[in-house]
Amino acid sequence: MTKRTNVWTDAMMLRALQLVDCHNATARGAARVISHEFGVSLTKNAIIGMLHRINREANAVPCQCTKPENRDYWWRR
Repeated sequence: MTKRTNVWTDAMMLRALQLVDCHNATARGAARVISHEFGVSLTKNAIIGMLHRINREANAVPCQCTKPENRDYWWRR
């Protein structure tokens, strides 16, 4: 059995987040860019897994509709 090593560096993770969040890149597109820039071989599933592992959802900005001051309950009128 071979030991798997983590190929993710902080710079690679930041670049992946930047590509997906700021540039609206797909996971496949982000994998291609990072593979080219850092000289590693990544797949779209590697990008998806990394984003999931760093719990991207926990750091997301909450929906503005959850704030009490933004709840005008227009659907009840």
